[in-house]
Amino acid sequence: MRQLGFVAFAVVVGGCAIFAKPGLFTKPVETLDVIRAKHANDLEFLTAVCNGEKKAAHENVQRHACELVKDRSASASTDCSTLVERFKSSPKESETDGLKMVTQFESCGKYDEFFDVAAWWSSGVSFFKLDDAKLEAAFLKYAESHTGARFLAYENEKNGGYAMRHISQWLEKNKHLNHCDAVVKAVDGASDEVRVWALPYFSAAKCKSATNIGASVLSSNNPEHRIWACKALGTFGDASAEAKLKIVATSDGFQEIREEKARSGAIYAAKYFPVREACAQAAGQVALRK
Repeated sequence: MRQLGFVAFAVVVGGCAIFAKPGLFTKPVETLDVIRAKHANDLEFLTAVCNGEKKAAHENVQRHACELVKDRSASASTDCSTLVERFKSSPKESETDGLKMVTQFESCGKYDEFFDVAAWWSSGVSFFKLDDAKLEAAFLKYAESHTGARFLAYENEKNGGYAMRHISQWLEKNKHLNHCDAVVKAVDGASDEVRVWALPYFSAAKCKSATNIGASVLSSNNPEHRIWACKALGTFGDASAEAKLKIVATSDGFQEIREEKARSGAIYAAKYFPVREACAQAAGQVALRK
């Protein structure tokens, strides 16, 4: 008898025996299986799921596997000429592969591209994976040549804000607190998101020279940004900020309704103006520093 290339088993349905290959009824791959394969660096498994060789429980599982495979492919190359496109086009679901590409910005000497393309990514951990002295020198050079609207000019404005947030965190944590003038010059005229995320650095470094930047955020359309600007100016603002803070403290229209409890126990709604409150407090802080 001719031997079969696989061992068959029979399932009886309605009195008829149906022969099937082993694995036909194998449990589909779940999201947790993909995550485990990611941590185990099991590219073979992920590729099989992506290609449909292993059945996924739903399309999102297969999509996730494919993204991780694409990340690995993007990070496997060391071609400096394709680095920017590789980073931009990769899904960046794998932090490990993302960091491999980030370090290539340093090895390829593409620091300007790093700030323009990759500084927004992840939680900012990439800043602490690069050589600090080289990165500091490169940042100062970038800040000098990319001022105003050119500074962190991401197509997605929020990504520019994330990039500035990570820069502020890195500068503060690594004690680079002597670059007030360079950062002020760079962010003057930059997007609202960039200017507001420069405030943490200005606060940490007590940058009086950033008073005009902080004051410019007081006219932001985002009330949360206006609150941050008030608090920041209360920390580092010079006397020129006092008048503007007082104007906002008496005129800002943003309001919230909060529940309050009366002595009788009754609950009532009270109107609050959080931007006004923050600016009034900041104006007092500035006045006390005169």
